[in-house]
Amino acid sequence: MDTRSLDYRTPASLLVEVAKIAAPYRGRQDRLGKVTTEVSYIVPVLSYDVVNVIAREMDLDVSTVYSFITFYAMLSTRPHGRYTVRICKSAPCHV
Repeated sequence: MDTRSLDYRTPASLLVEVAKIAAPYRGRQDRLGKVTTEVSYIVPVLSYDVVNVIAREMDLDVSTVYSFITFYAMLSTRPHGRYTVRICKSAPCHV
């Protein structure tokens, strides 16, 4: 896990909201995309705390949740600025 994501501590009140979002999908790994997208709207960073709550509530391994989050560029494990500028250089992106 990227150690820079360990620097950010998510407030406990937000972790409760994360648990409420993830709990209905216990054992449903196929809904991980939906959960992480909804969670990213309420927390600024999908930190280690958030990953642990999602994994616990969905009954998944922490490594499964973390690898899912780091695979997609739109999900962040590190604090970032208010605006994000992305430039696509790949052929599939231009199509």
